[in-house]
Amino acid sequence: MGKRYGFITPGDMFAYYYNNELVRWLTVLAALLYSIFYSGIQLIAASKLFYWVAGVPPTIGLIFMAFIVWFYVVTGGLKASTWVGVLQFILLVTGIMLLGFYVVTSDVIGGWSGMSTSLQDLDAKYMKVPGLIHFGLGIGGWTAVMILTYMFALMGIQSSPAFILWNFGIASPKPLAWQQVFMSTFVVGVCLFFFSAFQGMGAKILELTGEMVIANNGDVVPKLMTKFLPGPILGLVFLGAIAAIHSTAAPYIGTGGTIIQRDVWWRYVRGQKGSHNEQIWTNRVIWRHF
Repeated sequence: MGKRYGFITPGDMFAYYYNNELVRWLTVLAALLYSIFYSGIQLIAASKLFYWVAGVPPTIGLIFMAFIVWFYVVTGGLKASTWVGVLQFILLVTGIMLLGFYVVTSDVIGGWSGMSTSLQDLDAKYMKVPGLIHFGLGIGGWTAVMILTYMFALMGIQSSPAFILWNFGIASPKPLAWQQVFMSTFVVGVCLFFFSAFQGMGAKILELTGEMVIANNGDVVPKLMTKFLPGPILGLVFLGAIAAIHSTAAPYIGTGGTIIQRDVWWRYVRGQKGSHNEQIWTNRVIWRHF
């Protein structure tokens, strides 16, 4: 559709389809707010992980991590962000699997048989979904409906402004089917359903046995990393965790800036004028302010 109709941003498509420029502005607003808050949360998480593993103060770590993302997004654009994301995905999957493997095979857990025995001794509430649906604020938990809607949202991210812009730029739509069926479902599914579960349930076993004190859920992965991983593996898993955070923050910073540049600056401020180089440099300025 991008090649056929000349769409570059999702605002181009929605404004054309609904014949209403207000829809374009709603898309810009959604992309702007989502990019700012989502990227901020991701970078804060990266700084906390940096503090747990390397002892770097969170504020300094936050600035350092933000600079790295800003540098390769601004200098390389969406293409560089895409290729970096591919490498980060490999690091992410490797890190999740390695951490889950080391947790299960540790002497404290006792391998697969030891973990199976420990899981059988856990309270039943840790082994089942708490119900179909619970109404109320702060009391629902991960009910069946909560899990279902979360999975809808996880797959629905493909329809976000950032992913629509990316899809307009691909050479062929053929890889999208493989990406959804194989990568998103099989590869990511194996990581989440098995190795992430090993980490979470392993941490709960360690907490109940007094081997680990967990103040909040955000401490689980850093504490497991520092407790079970040897030096070189710790570095690799740390890179995988940072890669996971950067791989989601960088695209939204880049695409958010592109949407604002194209739908606001180029279309309304410049009156759909301006050279290719001008659009690149103004986009970099917008990225810098993100």
